[in-house]
Amino acid sequence: MRVVLDRILRPFGLAVVKRRSPEPLFQHVYPGGWAEYRKTQIFHNRRSVDRVWADDATLSLIAEDLKAHDLGRNGICHGARNGFEVAWFRANLCGDVIGTDISDTANDFPHMHEWDFHDENPD
Repeated sequence: MRVVLDRILRPFGLAVVKRRSPEPLFQHVYPGGWAEYRKTQIFHNRRSVDRVWADDATLSLIAEDLKAHDLGRNGICHGARNGFEVAWFRANLCGDVIGTDISDTANDFPHMHEWDFHDENPD
């Protein structure tokens, strides 16, 4: 997954790097730290669980890149809210794709799992 993300980010001058700090990295500053970040993410997930931000054109480009680089059909889509992208990739890549989201609402959708992607999951 790191390789795929890295290829997507490189044209924008960004890269995936390994962190050496045990503190999780998040984009915005939360005065309440990790607990506030988590609470905020879950609140907004619940508020917009029926909304989808991905579209066929964008997902098609990602799928084409995966296929072009022979990166396989199986994967994990983190922060997938209601599983739209998961269902799309499963259908279009004909693979075993699962999704995660920090909110327990993930458990309401097929092939989705409640999981905070900042936490390691040996499974």
